[in-house]
Amino acid sequence: VAFDLAPATATVLKADFLELPISTDLGEDVRIEGSNLLVVGAGSFDVVVMSLVLSFVPLPAHRRAMLDKARCCLRPSGTLFVIEKAALASGGRAAGRGQLDAFREGLEAAGFVARRYAALGRLEGGRKPHAHAWRLVPEAEPRPHPGPWLREDVLPEA
Repeated sequence: VAFDLAPATATVLKADFLELPISTDLGEDVRIEGSNLLVVGAGSFDVVVMSLVLSFVPLPAHRRAMLDKARCCLRPSGTLFVIEKAALASGGRAAGRGQLDAFREGLEAAGFVARRYAALGRLEGGRKPHAHAWRLVPEAEPRPHPGPWLREDVLPEA
């Protein structure tokens, strides 16, 4: 099931993931009305992909809520793929590494374990990666955390 807040094609359903109900009474089914995704069953997906989504959510707490929902949608053996913009962190510098680590910590605090990370692609003539990607599995207990941090966010004092 593919869905987006503003679908660009008819094959993608419309839904706001932060508002989308996840039902434990629906089994592994989904409920659709026209082109709108209304509800999904908990544990109904083998894979959830968040591609360039978290970086457009303005608050770390809302990013965490999206990760919590993704975890709820996944089967126990499922996988979450997160792809985010390179602006997440400045490549190579200590400050950029700290931002990337803070973002990863937010992903892991939601109960995911990173099985793989990759810096992807290069823009023409550039040295920095074009995107960051994680393959995560829900194998840890979620713990309190405000959510993944982006470069624009003010990091809390350690």
